[in-house]
Amino acid sequence: MTRSDLLKEFFESLIPFQRLVRTQKERFFKDLEISPTHLELLYFLKHSEKSTVKDVASRLNITSSGATQVIEEAVQHEHIERTTDEIDRRVVHLTITPKGAAFAKELGKKHMHQMEECFAEVTDEEIIALTALYTKIIPHLRKNLAHIND
Repeated sequence: MTRSDLLKEFFESLIPFQRLVRTQKERFFKDLEISPTHLELLYFLKHSEKSTVKDVASRLNITSSGATQVIEEAVQHEHIERTTDEIDRRVVHLTITPKGAAFAKELGKKHMHQMEECFAEVTDEEIIALTALYTKIIPHLRKNLAHIND
């Protein structure tokens, strides 16, 4: 089998996988009244001291206006708060609130349960290999997207 054949087979297997993941994701968020990006924002802020709208847009790979929308949604739910920089009042810092951290933790538990069910037939070694592959591919995808967005 050639490399092109292998890649074609890989991408053909990826289509139903992506469809099933999307369906599961939609079901997971159906009753939560938040978007998946809202949860990604909480996870990001949970692991960063203070962030700006630009940081959020870059990390979540969304536009600044998209970041502003998801930030506003999270502020309305009292999951994050904005604070103005004391030195440069044009800069707004974002931090996760205790309510947001607790919400993210609870959803994280539910998500982990789903992941454990999904990967029940996958060995630890296969998970390690899959993680290594994604870790290797993601920087190239980000680099390609950066060129497209420039």
